[in-house]
Amino acid sequence: KFGRQQQTTNALNSEKQLTQQHDRIQRLLLLLAFFAWFATLFPIAGFLKVGTFVADRLVVASTFGTCIFAGRLIAIWLTADEDDDSNNQHQSNLAIQPKTIIKHTFLLYLFTNHLAKQTHQRSSEWMDEYSLLTSSLKACPRSIKSNLEASKLFSGLVPQMLDLDKALSLIENAQSIDPTYCDVHMQYAHVYFQQEKLLSFEQELVEALLCPFTMGQAMTNWNRYWQVMLSGGDSVASERYTKYMERLQGEIDKAAKDDANKARKESARDE
Repeated sequence: KFGRQQQTTNALNSEKQLTQQHDRIQRLLLLLAFFAWFATLFPIAGFLKVGTFVADRLVVASTFGTCIFAGRLIAIWLTADEDDDSNNQHQSNLAIQPKTIIKHTFLLYLFTNHLAKQTHQRSSEWMDEYSLLTSSLKACPRSIKSNLEASKLFSGLVPQMLDLDKALSLIENAQSIDPTYCDVHMQYAHVYFQQEKLLSFEQELVEALLCPFTMGQAMTNWNRYWQVMLSGGDSVASERYTKYMERLQGEIDKAAKDDANKARKESARDE
C-alpha cells in the first residue's frame, strides 16, 4: 500500500513538473512573440525617418500582433477555470454557465459595435480630403506631409475654403518641424503670389528650383513669370533676375563639383 501511494505521489509530482515546464515554455514563446511584435513598431517609432507610404503599411504588422495578443487574452478570460464547491476541484472549460454566456455575448456585441462605428467613421474620412487631413493632423500634429497638404486646401485647391493666412500658418508649422524639408518652398511661392508679395514669391521660387522634388513645377512657373516681368523692360526686375540666375548657376556648379569629387573617391576606392 505504501509503495502504491509513493507511485501515485511520484506520478503527481512528475505531472506537476511537466505542467510547470509547459507553462514556462508557453510564457517564453509569448515573450518572444511580444518582442517580435514590438520590433514591428520600431520603423514608425520616430528613431528612423520613413515616408508616409512606408509607415502606413508597416502599421499592418503591429495590428496583427495586437489582434493576436488581444485574442489570447479573450480566450483565457472565456475559458478560465472556475472554482466549484462540489467534489470536483475544477469544472470543464466548456461548461460555461448561461449567465456567463449572456454576459460574454453582450460584451462581444458592444465591442463589435464599437469597431463597426470606428470603421465607418474612418471610411467616411477617406472620402473627403478635408476630413482625412483633419483627422491626420489630430492624430499626428507634427506630420510635415499633413501640414503641407492641408495648406494646399486653404490656398485655392478647394475654392470655397480659400484662407491664405491659414495656409501660410500650416506651411510654417511644416517648416518648423523640419527646416530641411524643401517641398514647402513651392507652396510658399504659391501663397505669396496670391497675396501679391512678389519679392517673397521670387525668393521662394528660387528655393523651389533648388529642391529636387519641386524643380519641374517651379521651372515652369519661373519661365512664365519672368517672361512677363522682363517683357516690360523693367531694369530693377532685370537686376533681380540676373542675381537669381547667378545664385542658381553657383548652386549648379557646386553640385557638379561635389558629384565629381564623389565620383573620384568611388573610383579610387574601387582601384
